[in-house]
Amino acid sequence: MKMIRRGVGIAWFLWAGIVLSLVGGCASSGHMRTQADDHYRLAQSYLSNASPLLAEQEIRKALVLRPDNARYLECLALIHQVQVYQPQGTLNVTRLQLAEEAYRAALRQVDAPPSVLVNYSTVLLLRERPDEAIAMAQRALQVPGYDQPALAYTNIGIAGRDPKFPVNT
Repeated sequence: MKMIRRGVGIAWFLWAGIVLSLVGGCASSGHMRTQADDHYRLAQSYLSNASPLLAEQEIRKALVLRPDNARYLECLALIHQVQVYQPQGTLNVTRLQLAEEAYRAALRQVDAPPSVLVNYSTVLLLRERPDEAIAMAQRALQVPGYDQPALAYTNIGIAGRDPKFPVNT
């Protein structure tokens, strides 16, 4: 009888340990999510204040904590995208490629917002791939509740313009 009680006691102790570690893991996960969101908000702030290098440092910290977050990946893509334009009027092709890669990673996530599609369509326009840009913008328009259709229609219009009539930039 002592052996059975001891076995039940050990089993209960192990079960309690597992439950506590799961609860602790959830709390830890929540803390990591909060930290990642703090880095994300700081990155957005730096980006809006024209500090893309600081923004990139912060969003990379967020991505270390939550590497599959579509919003964070989109933010990284936007950071690369704002660094595409060079003072001489040329494009930084490396930054353009990095932006495209980050958008593609964001689109692989289930929770990717439609803004990823529209922003990615802008990169496709810069890469002179208008058919793909139109397809991305149209996908955004098909998302129920998408609240910025003007951006998608603008990219569709730019992609579909007649090359004989260039847009002055």
